[in-house]
Amino acid sequence: MKYRKCKYVLDSPAFFHNVWDTEPGEVIDTQYISLSEGCLLLRTGFTWDGASGPAVDTPAFMQAALVHDALYWLHRMGLLDDRKQADQVMRKLCLENGMSKIRAAYAYHAVRLFGGRAARPTAETLHIL
Repeated sequence: MKYRKCKYVLDSPAFFHNVWDTEPGEVIDTQYISLSEGCLLLRTGFTWDGASGPAVDTPAFMQAALVHDALYWLHRMGLLDDRKQADQVMRKLCLENGMSKIRAAYAYHAVRLFGGRAARPTAETLHIL
């Protein structure tokens, strides 16, 4: 088994409204991640690595990085099929949390260009879902 070092672990559940366009009645439920009616629930113990690459873990980026990592997890597991939508959610949350439009655009284009490898189903996992 291979393990990847994670920087952050949720110490309480986190809930996010309207982050994903789901089909009516569609429910995805794993040990740490649930997605239903477009709402995302991340359970205590979910781990993530924060912002990737040259990006910095600032308050404006933390929530976006958390949700983005969870959506990529589901994508790697074959439970979501639209990586671009996950990247758009990240950009939206960055802007909602006060990130400048220029930095949010930079972060979005970076994950569009370089995020494919992290989203592949064969990518190493941070924890077992």
